[in-house]
Amino acid sequence: MIWDTMKLNDDETEFLIIGTSQQLKKVRIDTLSVGDAIISPVPSARNLGAYLDSNMTLVPFMNNACKSAFSQLYNIRRIRKYLTTDTSKRLVHAMITSRIDYCNSLLCGLPDKS
Repeated sequence: MIWDTMKLNDDETEFLIIGTSQQLKKVRIDTLSVGDAIISPVPSARNLGAYLDSNMTLVPFMNNACKSAFSQLYNIRRIRKYLTTDTSKRLVHAMITSRIDYCNSLLCGLPDKS
């Protein structure tokens, strides 16, 4: 079985406590002990490329998507003078739109301020 060969990577293991603000105020877990590893909670965690936070507001996910898209747009701008209009459009679609569209179904139903 594959489970026999899987191991916990102590450096990359993290846990996230998810709940409402009222529920999170009641919980005080500073660390978890799994085998020899001591794991601390994190304010947000990444799962399959989507960043989740303890209140499920998806603010870290949106911030990361915007930062990544802006970085790609900045890089395209630096080489824009060497590209045709059609190539630039393709690059923007491939690099920016794909990052914005990734996991966008998670954003459905979020408040307008998000």
